[in-house]
Amino acid sequence: MTHNHTQPVLGALMLVAVAIVGLGLFVVTTTEAPVQFAGYPVVVFGALVVSGSIIVVLQKPSEDYVTGLTESDVQTVARPATIIPFTKAIGWFLAGLIGVYLLTTEAVPLLWPAILTIIGPYFHAKNVAIVWRNSLTRYYVTDREVIRIRKFLTVSETETGIAKVTDIKRTRGVFQRLIGYGDVIIESSSGGSSASIRARSIRSPDNFKQIIKQSQQRFRSERGVGRRQHTNP
Repeated sequence: MTHNHTQPVLGALMLVAVAIVGLGLFVVTTTEAPVQFAGYPVVVFGALVVSGSIIVVLQKPSEDYVTGLTESDVQTVARPATIIPFTKAIGWFLAGLIGVYLLTTEAVPLLWPAILTIIGPYFHAKNVAIVWRNSLTRYYVTDREVIRIRKFLTVSETETGIAKVTDIKRTRGVFQRLIGYGDVIIESSSGGSSASIRARSIRSPDNFKQIIKQSQQRFRSERGVGRRQHTNP
């Protein structure tokens, strides 16, 4: 059974979004046109983040196990990290603020502040979306399958049989390595076609990878015993 670490991050994200709404309202109420008009999209964006986060909280899986599976069926459950994209979202938000501030001064050329003002909000929004996605995603390993479940309005399920897994790779970015997270890529092949499931930003990726390998070994061992029993009645 895993612990829920996404709730505090979503709460913090909503607080940041409320602050964004407040910043936009401050610009709208304390400045004059044309600067005043810049506050309206900020208010709208902040309101969208608050609304989206509330929807994610309501939609977030409330159970650790997939319907139809018991606790004994599941070898492990992994949750993608939300703190990593949240931290990046805060960083890009601050970068955007710095860009806006520098645009109001003449101490530096306008090119770099303009770039920060554009890319800051873009990457902030992108990482907010990743926080939402990771909050709604779970990865399960059973004795027979690796399953990815994503719940948003409807439930999206992607699975691959343990017997079809051909390769398991672990990758880690610099920030992931510092806090003990990483990605695990499970590649599979069947009937001449290939597919993969990428478990993104999960805690202890080496342990997750090892559990999949152990499930493979158990499956092969059981299949070998079954074949011997079939050929030697």
